[in-house]
Amino acid sequence: MTNSGSRKIVLLTGSTGAIGREIAISLAGKGCELILPVRDAERGKQLVKDILEKAGAQAGPVHLEACDMSSLSSLRNFVRRVQEAYPRLDVLINNAATVPPTRQLTEDGLETQFCVNVLSYFLLMFSLSSFLRKSGKARIINVASNLAGDLDLTDMQFEKRKYNNMLAYKQSKQADRQLSWAGAKFFADSGVKVFAMHPGVTTSAILKGVGYEKGWDSAEFCAKMAVQLVMEEEGMKTMETGTYWVNGEETACPWQENDQECQAVWDYCKKCAGVE
Repeated sequence: MTNSGSRKIVLLTGSTGAIGREIAISLAGKGCELILPVRDAERGKQLVKDILEKAGAQAGPVHLEACDMSSLSSLRNFVRRVQEAYPRLDVLINNAATVPPTRQLTEDGLETQFCVNVLSYFLLMFSLSSFLRKSGKARIINVASNLAGDLDLTDMQFEKRKYNNMLAYKQSKQADRQLSWAGAKFFADSGVKVFAMHPGVTTSAILKGVGYEKGWDSAEFCAKMAVQLVMEEEGMKTMETGTYWVNGEETACPWQENDQECQAVWDYCKKCAGVE
């Protein structure tokens, strides 16, 4: 059992990526206690070393947990361990992403990009919902993108269409925003606020996966929006749940008002995850 006191306990997925790493370093430096699910234990250990070195003396505790975001059983086991080992969860940051060049299936028969980029977001929000409510004023931050759109609700896993990794990525990021709007309704009146955000565009494996060699923002800059949403206190009182944030400002989203489609994405994820 962790002894967290007044520290914010933050669960961050995708922490070994370019942006996730900088989010982790910044939050640790602000005294947050971090829970980092990782698939590669060695990369995880090196990440913790880097975080603690860069965050300095005031760094909060950093905990590695084994988890494969493309495996439903691994995600469920991870959720169980979190609920057993930690007293509460103050912030969930869904940041995991992958962009396979070809259509690949997970051990559960799911299209990999959909599973990691969308379904893992849903499953952590849904399965940790009672734990998040326990905090009283928890926050969920879903890292989406301005590069989003063209979602086909009848073929979210490219079972009918020819797979295109750029299109699959855009579709997944639209779905992440729509999950955020549906999630805001799911958590209504609980004290839990749900946000989606665009981090910026930095050089990373994900960016190269969608065909861009280099980004124009630093990874440190791309971490700022997530860190702001985690650490903001006074302003949080007036920040509405179910909103989209870019460069520190609430930004209009074309899919925000389509409640029916947002709920359809949520319900499809429930079906794929096998939860009620």
